[in-house]
Amino acid sequence: MRAGIREIVLPAVAPGSSIMPGKINPTVAELIMNICDKVFANSSGLNVGVHAGWLENDSNSSLPLKAILDSCQLLSRGAMVLVEKVVKGITSNSERCLEQAQMSLAPALFLQKIIGKNETKKVLEFALINNISLADSYRKLIGEIEKGSLLEDLFDVYLLSRKEGAKNFMNKLRLFTQ
Repeated sequence: MRAGIREIVLPAVAPGSSIMPGKINPTVAELIMNICDKVFANSSGLNVGVHAGWLENDSNSSLPLKAILDSCQLLSRGAMVLVEKVVKGITSNSERCLEQAQMSLAPALFLQKIIGKNETKKVLEFALINNISLADSYRKLIGEIEKGSLLEDLFDVYLLSRKEGAKNFMNKLRLFTQ
């Protein structure tokens, strides 16, 4: 799959399951969903009340104000829980990020400037059909990648992930295409 899934790791807020060891229970996500349901219900009730005349000058109903204040309080407290229990604990899944970067087909845009449109199309289709990286596809269809070449730089995820490395690659590519 080349869709970018599992690049982050959510903290284990409520780990454990009697029937599925290793499962992480999504308690905070469920809490936020319940809060959103309640806020939506308050909003719907408020809309009905507005149409029924609750907000007219002579209305004595405190229900609209209570609905708004409840929603604000729920959202505020829910957001604080989400930040404390989830957002602050999010980490990257470095191995998965590397795997996804290596399997990306995006470098084909630059590859066509180096080896031409027709050859790139073959390499790209072969990579897609066989679920392999562009670099592996290139090796199988065209041959080994020369050390120190522009192609080696193109397929070097570590190099291109750094600002200076990407800048140097773009400069080399510019010179190559002139």
